[in-house]
Amino acid sequence: MSDFFTNSLTPRPPLRRSLTPPLSEGEGDRTVCLLPSNARVVLFFSSLFFITKFFLNTLHTSVIIVLSSIKFRLGKENSPDTPLLRRGGGGEAGWGVVLLLLFFSYSSFASNISIITRLDTNEILIGDWVKYSVEIVRDNETQIVFPDLGNALKVDSVREIEILAFTFDTLLQSGMKKEIRTYTITAFDSGYYIIPPIQFYTKTQEDDMLAPHLTEAMLLTVKSIEVDTTDTFKPIKAPLTMPFSMMEIITELLIGAGILVLLAAIILYRVFRKKKPIIMKRFVRKQPAHEIALEKLRVLEDKKLWQKGEVKTYYSELSEAMREYIELRYNIPALESTTKEIMTRIGITGITQKQREDLQRMLQTADLVKFAKYAPMPDEHAKAMTTAYDLVNATKTDEQAHNEIIEEKT
Repeated sequence: MSDFFTNSLTPRPPLRRSLTPPLSEGEGDRTVCLLPSNARVVLFFSSLFFITKFFLNTLHTSVIIVLSSIKFRLGKENSPDTPLLRRGGGGEAGWGVVLLLLFFSYSSFASNISIITRLDTNEILIGDWVKYSVEIVRDNETQIVFPDLGNALKVDSVREIEILAFTFDTLLQSGMKKEIRTYTITAFDSGYYIIPPIQFYTKTQEDDMLAPHLTEAMLLTVKSIEVDTTDTFKPIKAPLTMPFSMMEIITELLIGAGILVLLAAIILYRVFRKKKPIIMKRFVRKQPAHEIALEKLRVLEDKKLWQKGEVKTYYSELSEAMREYIELRYNIPALESTTKEIMTRIGITGITQKQREDLQRMLQTADLVKFAKYAPMPDEHAKAMTTAYDLVNATKTDEQAHNEIIEEKT
């Protein structure tokens, strides 16, 4: 044995082995260096370590599967209501389960992390809660990718362990980071629960590959509350009767009568009250007819419509302004009447014959332009505007602008 280690540690000249047929002269030799014997020893023990670890992980998973079927094999006398280590006839099996859990409950060590899984207690009553924590110690260069467990841990296809709360904490310990994930869990069905391993991943700065890891599986026993079946059931108690006093009856009657009277008064008031109309007054400035007409004629003249070729629009607005003036000045519905009707009604207003002829000529020209596409000469445009100004100034009154009060009822 000593010769083996001596030979393995003694330096040897590099071993050359030709990988190709002999080369032609001048091309040199192609050689490959094999590993020295001491490196082969290290490689052998490393391979043995990883093979052993793989075997333990496989065996650990098999134990979990066996434990999940215990409650189906122990029978009625080994129900979860009786402590696992105190049952008659099943004590040896119970101690066997505990020993198996102790044997395979080890902290998972990778090259740079360690994993510790804990339960505050492995036995609770239905609806009670327990702390389930996962501690991961890692160096600063390793990143942890931990899954989100949500609101429950799935035990099998039917049962699950509910997660009531979750806390996360990080501590520094001898240059290492310690991450503590604590889950507050509970279960509402009696029996044995195998908390399944949680798979998470690590990643280092040197290697972007995600390395998988598994936490330790835990056994949780949920017991139901013991009921004393020897005691007889007692009948349901009758409801208590409390006698009413005369003062309480009178008080309640008075309160009810007062509420009814108040409601009746409100209804009668709303039905029979007289609604007074609200009169709104507002002041409106009223202008005389000639001021309105002269203002519109000035605006129309400033637009220079016929100079822009908009002859039809020019005569339409000129005719409308004069019709509005006649309606306001003489109370004739000129805006809704034809030219012939206007001239018939305006004859009794007292205007001169020349003014009637000028007004008729201007209105007829406007009608021809609007409806017969008549194109007057440029001097006729200016003459029509002059005729309108002269007619308004000759027939205007001495009325001045004033404020008029208008009443509106709402």
